[in-house]
Amino acid sequence: MPDLSQVFIDWAGRLRTGDASLDAIAQARTGDPVTLSQQNGRWWVKDRQGRRLIALKGGWTVPDGQRVVSAVIGAIVARQEHESSEEHRVKLQKDRWEVVLPEIVLE
Repeated sequence: MPDLSQVFIDWAGRLRTGDASLDAIAQARTGDPVTLSQQNGRWWVKDRQGRRLIALKGGWTVPDGQRVVSAVIGAIVARQEHESSEEHRVKLQKDRWEVVLPEIVLE
């Protein structure tokens, strides 16, 4: 089940116009397959072209002894600037953005 608590929900709101990830998010559809990869200590959800769709929340990891069996876009939700805390609003580049929520199956 997709879960907002697992993702860095303001990440796309911090991207500047023209960023390839914004195009990827706009093209993303629920049910699309995605991959997970770890870079510089953070897990990322990427589309088939390898473009970043969302960062998983800091500290998220695949639990020891488990592996990712499959991952798809479980939902895409809209988020607006006023929903972010005051301290984070200054980092935003957008008034509104979409948040890709992965559905990750582990075993």
